[in-house]
Amino acid sequence: MSRTGGGRSWLFGGRDKAEHGSERPTAPAAPPEDPGTADPESAPPLLTEEYGTLVLLRAAHDTAISETAVHELADLLGAEPEITTVVTGAVGPGSAPAGEFWQRLSEVFDTLSEAGTRTVRLVMSGAGHERPERPSVARRVADAWKLEVIAPDGEVQIVPGGSLFVRPDPPGTRGWWSFAPGVRPVALGSRQPSPAWQEGVEQVPQRTDSGCFIHQIPAGLLARSPYATEPERGDLCYSVPVDPRGPTVLVGVPEGGDLSASDVGEVLSALPTALHSRVRLAPGSPRDILRTGQLAAELLGNDVVVYTGMPLLTPSAPMERASARAVLVGADGAPRWRPFVDAVVCAPGREGEPAPAPRLVRWSVPVQGRGNPEPGVVRLSDRWRATVTRAGLWITGEEGVTLEGTPPPTAREVDAEGPAIEVGRPGEELDASLWPELARLLAGLGSDVGRRARLYVHGTATDGGRALRTLAAQHGVRTVRFAPRRATAQAPQTGGAVSRPQGVASDPRAGTAVPRPQGAAPDPARRGGVAVPRVLRP
Repeated sequence: MSRTGGGRSWLFGGRDKAEHGSERPTAPAAPPEDPGTADPESAPPLLTEEYGTLVLLRAAHDTAISETAVHELADLLGAEPEITTVVTGAVGPGSAPAGEFWQRLSEVFDTLSEAGTRTVRLVMSGAGHERPERPSVARRVADAWKLEVIAPDGEVQIVPGGSLFVRPDPPGTRGWWSFAPGVRPVALGSRQPSPAWQEGVEQVPQRTDSGCFIHQIPAGLLARSPYATEPERGDLCYSVPVDPRGPTVLVGVPEGGDLSASDVGEVLSALPTALHSRVRLAPGSPRDILRTGQLAAELLGNDVVVYTGMPLLTPSAPMERASARAVLVGADGAPRWRPFVDAVVCAPGREGEPAPAPRLVRWSVPVQGRGNPEPGVVRLSDRWRATVTRAGLWITGEEGVTLEGTPPPTAREVDAEGPAIEVGRPGEELDASLWPELARLLAGLGSDVGRRARLYVHGTATDGGRALRTLAAQHGVRTVRFAPRRATAQAPQTGGAVSRPQGVASDPRAGTAVPRPQGAAPDPARRGGVAVPRVLRP
């Protein structure tokens, strides 16, 4: 987080030597001439907020850390065994005066020490940065209060979900360090709390032999072309939450410079073998990476989870805790819409056999139906059903399912600009019984996503398409594309998927529907997390 305030650095002064001994620091004192000193009468009071083992020290009006971020920090860190996390707010003009801040921080350490705390995580940007001429804040706290102090040597970002990340910028920044009294600090990595996969991910080089750049992000790694722009603070890639089950590899960046499957293969091969079965792939750009995911499964020899979009925290319903859901982003890096297929599992093929069709992991639909006869399918009426696809939805008649099976979820490539709504099968009659169900489905998309949708009409409308055009106009659909009257084939398949989706319909591990609010647009996804204010070193 950005440094706040001005003036000289402050020093922990001596405390009452008779009571505590000469080595114990006391409240910090500001030099009288310091321009950052605030009038105590006009300065906002400092509050110590406690959420279990999370302690937040900030001014009463300080909103640098949002209420949502505080709740997420409390959920993740507030019940952490044997570690107390101390998060500091802003210090300087317009906020808490530095002198009062250091006094109150000293009191916090006093209280923790007296309560028997042995390890403190100090969330203060730069608190672990050591200089030859001046020890870090973390070092001085560790030695004075006889505590283990975990602190960052750079700028701290509060990641959606409550985890903490130090971006390796400048390149010499290592992240979090453990300071114990009287011994050299130990590097802990970029993330806190440290996920089990962190050490393996941080062994990956910053560049592959083919020239692909690799960046550490909170969720794992981002791989980009050497011709693409380097990600910046505030980009959505830094908002992808940490998944304790395994690292996420984002493929590409929004501005362009696509990566080849072989480039991604190099990145995955650089990971320790133990992580191959836990890795997840997600697009960092508008490009569909399903084919890349299938090749990755073949390369690694195990299943690979492939997200349809960038996994970001979005609430499923008002007042509900947010969960990570795929969100498609445009070329400008802004979120567009939430696909109905959140993720699929790509599996390697057996020797001499083609790879099986991807399996659904999690899916949702924008309308309530009359039950789910199979994974990824919702019955709209006795006559019609909707099947989720990675690109959108496919509406077909119940009668054709027995003969042709459920439309595959990979039938069309994903378009980040909006969903594809496929209607009917070639030769299937689309009569008046469909129009109320289609109207209900389009209304469920919400106005923003509805305007982004395209209708692909494969069946034959008995009224010549008049009702379809009227519905599209009423709901702001941008395009209606009618198939040639003599078309006999389904929409082209991509990603190497087979025409019959046996792997989806019968797989016992296929996911279940996730409740979805009306309107499928993101809410919106939070960008870049929350930065932790940098406090001037004492």
